[in-house]
Amino acid sequence: KCLSKAQVDYETFRREALILKELRHPGIPLVYDLEEDEEHFYLIEEYLEGHSLYALIRDQGTLQDAEAIRYGLQICSLVEYMHSACDPPILHLDLQPNNLMICGGTVRLIDFGIACREGTEVDSEHILGTKGFAAPEQYQVGSAIDRRADIYGLGATMYVLLTGAKLSDTK
Repeated sequence: KCLSKAQVDYETFRREALILKELRHPGIPLVYDLEEDEEHFYLIEEYLEGHSLYALIRDQGTLQDAEAIRYGLQICSLVEYMHSACDPPILHLDLQPNNLMICGGTVRLIDFGIACREGTEVDSEHILGTKGFAAPEQYQVGSAIDRRADIYGLGATMYVLLTGAKLSDTK
C-alpha cells in the first residue's frame, strides 16, 4: 500500500500499521514491514488476490440468500475477533463492500486507514467512514466511538449484499 505524504500524516500511517500488526486472523492481511521515501509511505502487507464484494454485486447483482449468509457469517467472525482480540477493542469503522475482498471464497477485510481503539473521540479534522455505511456518531465531533459503529457498518453491508441498494455510495 503506497500513501502520499502530501495526503496522509505519519501518525495516521503508523496507527494503521500498528493496528494491523496486532491482529492475527485469516481474514486480515499480514503486515510485513513499513518503509518510506521522500514522497511516500509504504505499508508492505500480504498480497490478496480476489475481488471486492462491491465488484461482485456490481458484476452479478444481488447475492442469493445462502451466499449472503455465508459471507455475512465470515464478516461477523472478523468483527467479533477485532472487538475481542485486544483491550481496548479495535474498531474498523469502514465496513463496506469495497473493503471486503473475496479470496478463494473467504472474506478478507482490508483498508484499516481509519481503524482506531474503542473510546476514541471524533475530532473536527477527521470524518470517519463511508457515506451510507458509517454510523451517525462517526460524524459527531466529540462523540466517543464504540463497537456499535462497526455493527452499523455490518448491517448496512448486509443490506447491500441482499438488495444491491446504495452501491453508488461505495465508490
